Amino acid sequence: ATQDIAVDGWALTLLSPSRVGYASTCQTIGTSTGYFTSFTVFLALQDPKFCNTYVRSWAWARAALGGATHSDHGLVTLPGYLKAWGVAFGLITFALW
Repeated sequence: ATQDIAVDGWALTLLSPSRVGYASTCQTIGTSTGYFTSFTVFLALQDPKFCNTYVRSWAWARAALGGATHSDHGLVTLPGYLKAWGVAFGLITFALW
């Protein structure tokens, strides 16, 4: 309940008065997107087998990764993933403010 109140208050401070009605929609889309990226995308990108089979095999990905086609590590680690999303949320919040 406390988190719900905090998020509602945050939405009221971020959104202009004419867009406050979109707060619930934004929260629903954000929650669904967060679950998907936090579970499915993270688990796929930290798995070496998935990355070697599906990501590193693409020509554009090989160029971006310096030609690597096989690695014993995934593309992301938990600390790096959390840091990237923390920066993204900070930038988005700043842009909306």
